[in-house]
Amino acid sequence: MQAGGMGVSLGDVNADFLKRTLPVACKYWAAADLSGTKHLGESLLAEITPDMLGDAADAKIDSIQSLLRKELEERLFFYVPKERAAFYDNEDLCGLSVAFKFPNAVHDIVEAGNCYALDRPTACVFHLMRVLPYGMEELAKKLGVNYATDITALDWNGIIQPLEKAIRAIQQSAQRSAEKMEDMKHYSEIVQHLYFCKDAWRNHISHGREPYDLPKAKSVLDHTSLIMNLLAERM
Repeated sequence: MQAGGMGVSLGDVNADFLKRTLPVACKYWAAADLSGTKHLGESLLAEITPDMLGDAADAKIDSIQSLLRKELEERLFFYVPKERAAFYDNEDLCGLSVAFKFPNAVHDIVEAGNCYALDRPTACVFHLMRVLPYGMEELAKKLGVNYATDITALDWNGIIQPLEKAIRAIQQSAQRSAEKMEDMKHYSEIVQHLYFCKDAWRNHISHGREPYDLPKAKSVLDHTSLIMNLLAERM
């Protein structure tokens, strides 16, 4: 950028241009934590007048550009494609009702979405596996299942099989009602989705070395969201 020539003042047009553009640039430099560049920009802004010599302004602009390049080299910026932007920093990724009724799961829901947005599908599934225990604890309460230890210390079979057993017991009960049977149908669907997530965790995350890709992670995300929403409906 050239503000003027040697021995020539900026004049009204160039001075006005710099006064309009530098505040905008400083705003973005501040947002990117480019504090040195922002400081030089603000210093130049404070000095600008129509009588300022063009070569003096050019020298200061060169200094700003040089420091900007140096500060940018010291930072990393991540790009999120348009089709994954909505997944980033999204507390409602699994739905508003899930965020409201399972507040303790929100942190891992957000992190799962962030990892998906930033093309870290295996990490995305890892966080989703931290979301599901909140749902499984709620399902256990609904079915009257009491575990001998904390649910997070159990393996998948140790969690799912008692749930499945409780559902079968209610379905076979002589005192079952139409409403109760509808509930059991609802909970059976949840268990089937839990089996999908169990296999996903066992085959790819917990015991396998094969990393997830984005489509597979999205499938686990969809199942997790469905499980948590089915549970939220009955809370």
